[in-house]
Amino acid sequence: GYLILENTGGAIATPDVTLGQVDVGDGQFILHAKGGGIRGAGPSNITAWNTYMTTSPGWMTSGGLPNSNRPGGSIGTSGTPITTAVDILTAKAYDGGVFISEADGIRINSVIAQEDGNDPQIGQNGQVVIWPPGQSAYSGSSDVAIAAGGDSLVGEIKAPDRLTITVNGGKLLDYNQEDPNVIAQSLTLAATGMIGQESDPLETTAEVINATTDNGGVYIAETDGATVQSVTAGGSGNNVVLTNGSRVLQLGAITALGGTVTVKSSLESLADANDPTSGPAVVNIVAERAEFTSTKGIGSSGNPIETTVSHLSATVTGRDAPIYLAETDGLSSLTVSTKSGKVSIQFAGGSLDFNDLS
Repeated sequence: GYLILENTGGAIATPDVTLGQVDVGDGQFILHAKGGGIRGAGPSNITAWNTYMTTSPGWMTSGGLPNSNRPGGSIGTSGTPITTAVDILTAKAYDGGVFISEADGIRINSVIAQEDGNDPQIGQNGQVVIWPPGQSAYSGSSDVAIAAGGDSLVGEIKAPDRLTITVNGGKLLDYNQEDPNVIAQSLTLAATGMIGQESDPLETTAEVINATTDNGGVYIAETDGATVQSVTAGGSGNNVVLTNGSRVLQLGAITALGGTVTVKSSLESLADANDPTSGPAVVNIVAERAEFTSTKGIGSSGNPIETTVSHLSATVTGRDAPIYLAETDGLSSLTVSTKSGKVSIQFAGGSLDFNDLS
């Protein structure tokens, strides 16, 4: 069955709907709060098969009379998330963040944090922005944080600023095949098991990406450009595959001890995100094997991509596109493919240089 609640308005002093404990068993719980947000009180707020929470503008009263039209607020807070025991989650906050703590695994159908009713989107320079119709774009400040206690699936999540997904005791996988999964300025993913799959990676649109697994690989397909600040794949089967479409993919620190790190940029170049003038070089890739593929180049002469691997492969498909790599140790194998581009690979005891002009 269904339990549907709508708060049509409230007092200015107390505009939010506060949930104690709602238990509809295997039914569906729908909550719509007008003129305020949704707050949680107590250890377990919602038990249901499916829950759908939304906030929207509504009139608030003062002295029993309509006084002001308030926007819908956030769903939960960073300090007190809405606690759930549900199978399927759908949530949209009209003007604020969304904060959920799920007891078990969860299917995230759609979670959207808006600002004044506007979804985050990609701006003209590849940044994630809020762009109200007829107005200038700006960087949003609302966050989304979802924690789950088991295997979880991601459909659609939109966060104007930071998006954090934490899965304790399970994997984090794609729920909608090739459709985009997440959009945020800053994305942080953490799971006990794998994040995405090689056959079905998580599709992201983010400016900064961080991901960590305890036992499993990381598979992410970035639709635009991004800075991959930190990725660590632990345990067994801990390969990392990162791909992107347009714009440069910048690499921070990626670690997959004993595994293979594969990085592909189908339209642009791969670059080192670490500033070479700020101190000792930060190694970009630590793994058994690293495989790079790019159209316009890999690294730069002043800032090569640093690796600590045994097996290294680099391929550029664009004519005259360069390859600049620096291996901190020796190599057991090296494969390089270039279309007349300059190649410079440094390693312990020497270097390999190629330039078809000389």
